Amino acid sequence: MEILNADQVPSAVTVEDFRKAVHLRPDQIQEDDVIALYLRAAQDVVLRATNHAAVPMTCRFTLPATDLRRWWLPVRPVRLITGLLAAPESGAATALDLSAVQLWRGGDEPQVTLPEGLVPAETRELILEAEIGYAAPAEAPAGLLQAIILITRDWFDEGVSPESKSAPQYLMGATRMIKQIRYRRPKICERG
Repeated sequence: MEILNADQVPSAVTVEDFRKAVHLRPDQIQEDDVIALYLRAAQDVVLRATNHAAVPMTCRFTLPATDLRRWWLPVRPVRLITGLLAAPESGAATALDLSAVQLWRGGDEPQVTLPEGLVPAETRELILEAEIGYAAPAEAPAGLLQAIILITRDWFDEGVSPESKSAPQYLMGATRMIKQIRYRRPKICERG
């Protein structure tokens, strides 16, 4: 999954909400932009760990085009399919007719169905673009937002840099929360 509008993705948890949740006084940490960095990094970790998007974003998925009829997306919720390209072995990818593509159960078990004959025979892979995530953070499950807060607090307490290149760790509370809200697709695909 590639996030196409990463620089425009809103924060699921605001600095003010974080301060309230962990009972930080304004004088404890002067720089809100540092808290915002931690929150953004924790939001990305929660998205990758749970496959559950708390806020709206545009993503691209690449999948093999081998006689595919139904494909379960690896993330939820999916609000809208915005593009489908067929990429051949060589040459440019071509857009396919989106009116024939159907999104099923976008909120809980997102899957896309493709009609027979839609994908050209010479297609090596399909490139699907979709709008994912809840329209507003208030619509997201509370566990997602709480996991972001817990991870941010853990990193703060441990002095972990949000820009660290090593995989940041998070403590047991966030781990349990993530396990409870993780989305695992029931199948990957059905072939026609």
